[in-house]
Amino acid sequence: MSQLHQQQLEKVAAAYESLLAPALFAEWPHRLANAADIGDGQDVLDVACGTGVLTRVLVERVGSNGSVSGVDINPGMLAVARRISPEVLWREADAEALPYEDESFDAVLCQFGLMLFRAPEAALREMKRVLKPGGNLAVAVFGSLEDLPAYAALAEVYERLVSKSVGDALRMPFSMGDPDRLASLFASAGERRCIRLPGCRKRRPARSLTWVSSLIA
Repeated sequence: MSQLHQQQLEKVAAAYESLLAPALFAEWPHRLANAADIGDGQDVLDVACGTGVLTRVLVERVGSNGSVSGVDINPGMLAVARRISPEVLWREADAEALPYEDESFDAVLCQFGLMLFRAPEAALREMKRVLKPGGNLAVAVFGSLEDLPAYAALAEVYERLVSKSVGDALRMPFSMGDPDRLASLFASAGERRCIRLPGCRKRRPARSLTWVSSLIA
């Protein structure tokens, strides 16, 4: 990767951290950490960690007796994350091929990343692989586009005026808002004991969510 490309990625990541993260995602890390029952002394993994919005909350929860690792495929996001929280064990890697040994973590979390993966079922299998027996897997995704008619209409406008691919790209983040589809995805990945936790149904897209906590026996 060229130095210029890296600088561009970091610039975008810095804007994400300063503008988007506080506005859209700041309230959700504590909810997801609660769903996964994160506590003192645990070893925890944040998949698709971005700039570390969730990761930093996990660091607070596990304390000095625990450890937190963050993995993301975007080096720009990781560069910003490292500057903010150098104590975290950051790794650049694909969620479908996590660079960790089997049964490495007490809990694995993924906040708003699953619906963006090329192979979400493979990513879930990887999360399950690195999770210790009895550990918690918690995933948060955006709710259904049906709950956001204004945003759905916006996607239709872009599809009509620009291209179908642009419209589909705008719809894609909401592709796992159906609880039945999400449960089926977990089952296909080998995890059948899933608990859907209530999200928040508000008008802003980032606040219409489906929460799933999967308890691995």
